[in-house]
Amino acid sequence: MRNKLVSLIFALTVLFVLAACGQSDAGSQANVCEKDRYVIAMPVVHPYLTIMNQGAEQAAADLGVELIWLSAADFNVQKQVELAESSLSMPCVVGLSVLAADPGSTETVLQTANEMGIMAHQMSGCGTDTAEWDRRAEDNVSALCYSTDFKAAGALIAERVATMMGGEGNVVISTQQPDAGQKERELAFTDYIAEHYPDIKVIGVLNDCDSPTGTVACAENALSTYPEMNAYIATGQYQAVGPVSVFPAAGRDDIIVTAYDDSPEVLEGIREGVITFSVAQQPFGQGYMMVYLNYLMREGKEPVQRFIDTGVTFIDQENVDSYMDTMKANWEVLKTQIDTELFQ
Repeated sequence: MRNKLVSLIFALTVLFVLAACGQSDAGSQANVCEKDRYVIAMPVVHPYLTIMNQGAEQAAADLGVELIWLSAADFNVQKQVELAESSLSMPCVVGLSVLAADPGSTETVLQTANEMGIMAHQMSGCGTDTAEWDRRAEDNVSALCYSTDFKAAGALIAERVATMMGGEGNVVISTQQPDAGQKERELAFTDYIAEHYPDIKVIGVLNDCDSPTGTVACAENALSTYPEMNAYIATGQYQAVGPVSVFPAAGRDDIIVTAYDDSPEVLEGIREGVITFSVAQQPFGQGYMMVYLNYLMREGKEPVQRFIDTGVTFIDQENVDSYMDTMKANWEVLKTQIDTELFQ
């Protein structure tokens, strides 16, 4: 099967796909494609999304369909919207899914796709408002949403950190905005701390930290601006990479450092003892679902609930070399639930 990983600007993306389909212009819609096409539009190129792409490719192979993966080179919600819009004029597209870094920005294109008969839905940026989930479904934007339950994960992270801090001390948060998912992670942590641990203070929030250069700059900034910090909480995987080199060089081995996800750099930081623990999500499964759930809904199946939690796995020095077995087992359980319980 010929899957395409496309990370080009808007105009080149359209030309690429039309050329691959043997079309001379966008107006020619003759069905010359060998397989149904499922499009995924992303707001950025990122290591986490690379694993999601692997899951999407596996779903396409299992279902005998074609995957078209569109992504902005740098974090750019408007470019993501343009890429998603471009798919609506491509031949043979029957499914569209987006990772909604800014859910409001992608609503119109998802609604338009569904009205055209292209099955479309939103992944991530789900929020916690059940009334909002119902509104999206009623407005034909997205029948469901799925991601890590960041509120639950944030509470688990906060409780573990607070226990390690003895219930008091100072926290700095390293994040990336605007990103709806990372904002959810930040609020989940801070809300839990504010409610349960009044003697722990969030003394700083650093932004633009989720890149190879940003992560180092933020770690250095944290040391110089907040030397009294006891914990450094990352809402993404890159944010925790900077401290792996910056904190030991400054003699600060006393800082609790947390991460999200399981990039090689994060795993090495855990092995070295700089990153205390990380919370791995389910990128392979999420990518698989971005194709598979549209396929199921095209087959006439409907979700029985508006939100699906894809789960997390904690990683520390005790399981850093074996956690992947747990993640794989968790995905098999979720896949079985999708097939037997969550869609009817």
